[in-house]
Amino acid sequence: MPLVSSHVMDTDEGQGGGRRWVAPVIDTAVPVLGFLAGYSWAGLGAGGAAAMGAAAVLVGVRLLRGDGVRVVLTATGMVGLAVAVALLTGEARNFFVLKLVRVGATAAVLGGSVLLGRPVTRFVDRARLSFLPSSWRRAVGRVTGAPHRAHVVVTAAAALVCCARLTVMVPLYLADEVWLLGLADFALGAPVSLAWGWWSIRTLARAKARHGQTHSEAAA
Repeated sequence: MPLVSSHVMDTDEGQGGGRRWVAPVIDTAVPVLGFLAGYSWAGLGAGGAAAMGAAAVLVGVRLLRGDGVRVVLTATGMVGLAVAVALLTGEARNFFVLKLVRVGATAAVLGGSVLLGRPVTRFVDRARLSFLPSSWRRAVGRVTGAPHRAHVVVTAAAALVCCARLTVMVPLYLADEVWLLGLADFALGAPVSLAWGWWSIRTLARAKARHGQTHSEAAA
């Protein structure tokens, strides 16, 4: 028996589905790279303008590829808030401060849910995953009902990923290393999240298959 059906990681619209998997990485990188380029070229104001310009371009791209308006506006609003904080404080590093706060809060929620025995991934509602490619939403649907222990492992791994991200980024923030902070934000952001998502879906699918096989053997 294969560990995971090939359909778990299927794609949408043939090869076009592959672009949907890469899209979150691009969407995350473009505003950050725009900010860094503008900041290096002409200072904080130019960095903020470049980030917002990149976000505006992404609005059009996201709408053309069929993303929901709410998702698009939320992503753009987050870039706008990051730019606003940086401009109001006069420090380029604060472009990333809200993200650091969000990652810290996420780590606390994930870790707390594991300690309380109620791992977050067990309560994921597919209807709230509209920001993900449809191939991911279908994959999540197929692993619904995986054993509790598998969800503990997956949620704990997500918490560790967040903690690792903070371990790298907080010292860079405190040292005011804006370029390195931006590169770390990209490298440890969407690519790692996508890798975790791929691994977690496979882990939950294996656990669900083993669980179902055990019950079938017990009933036989």
